[in-house]
Amino acid sequence: MFACRTEQPEAQIVMAPTPTSTAVSTPSATPTQPPPTPPAEITPTPPTTTPSFLPTRPTVGDFISEAGIFPTGLDVDVLEQRVIAFEPLNSERSFLLGYFVDTPEGSELPDELHFLRFDKATQSWWATTLQEPERPVGEACHPSVCYRLGVITDYLETPSFYFVYMHGNPSAGWTAVLTPELELNTVLYGRVRAVFTDGTAVYDESIIHFAPTHYALVNIYNPNTQESRRIFPPEPYQPLWLARQELVAQTYEALGEDWCRENNHHCDPELFNNGISSDVVVNDETDSLAFVITFSAEFILDLPNETAVYIYRGVRNGDLQFREASEAELTQLFGSYELADLLEADRLETIFTEVTFIEEEPAE
Repeated sequence: MFACRTEQPEAQIVMAPTPTSTAVSTPSATPTQPPPTPPAEITPTPPTTTPSFLPTRPTVGDFISEAGIFPTGLDVDVLEQRVIAFEPLNSERSFLLGYFVDTPEGSELPDELHFLRFDKATQSWWATTLQEPERPVGEACHPSVCYRLGVITDYLETPSFYFVYMHGNPSAGWTAVLTPELELNTVLYGRVRAVFTDGTAVYDESIIHFAPTHYALVNIYNPNTQESRRIFPPEPYQPLWLARQELVAQTYEALGEDWCRENNHHCDPELFNNGISSDVVVNDETDSLAFVITFSAEFILDLPNETAVYIYRGVRNGDLQFREASEAELTQLFGSYELADLLEADRLETIFTEVTFIEEEPAE
């Protein structure tokens, strides 16, 4: 199946500790170190919209061969596994394959998601398996604990972590956070939009697909401390947000409480339709991030779409600050601009000095 390349050193395979696997390893020869990879590199893979179901199932060995890697140290049983719903990543740092093993029935995804990673610097193999946790009967369970396995659509790679997005439905999914040794750090209920070099991730929480309104809930996750912090919608609310909220409130008031009750609608003007409509950009040097939010209509509200730009600094040092600005206001300050330009030190200072900010009123 594979051409023999004797010039490559002996590799090792290590199973990441999981509830269903134990750590094992085989000796390896001194690896030939490739040129170092710049630490700030983040390597996303293009998202796919459909799982990779093929008439003839490829094998794990097919992917390894296509990546130009010799499978020394891997069992034949692993190489000959036929896979479904797979997603490979082949970067300068590593080769990573996430996949489900084909089953005789072949009608539903199995309840185990396999990962296999080759470290190109150490010439080592790592493997692990995620199992879908059991849901307690009759008890509430947070989606990040009772997560579901799904088709992998993309990866984000940093020197210390891999962020693996698993599709659930058009409005929901989970992100598994893995170490280079494929140990599970956590599972986030949502999609990671951007990552700082140290692994701090910006993620958008998943939402209920058929809810009356859909709105963004943006969080910062630090995998080193395993702590999350919500940053959007930010409080205190600012002029653009407040103006939209007032328009929505007037519409709900005109519809009346009876309509809200009969249509099972929350009619909460703070929960108006909105979502991220740009890339989320981050800047390690200025410890900042930015994104665009579009305030959109819902089926009962004939309101025009409006946009607001949200800029944050002090994201990781504990002194988080933000500003809300219209695109017109930013154009007036800087002329034509790219979102990432706003995170340069001099422009950040201008934004936080010139853009109007409503301070939170002190509690009485």
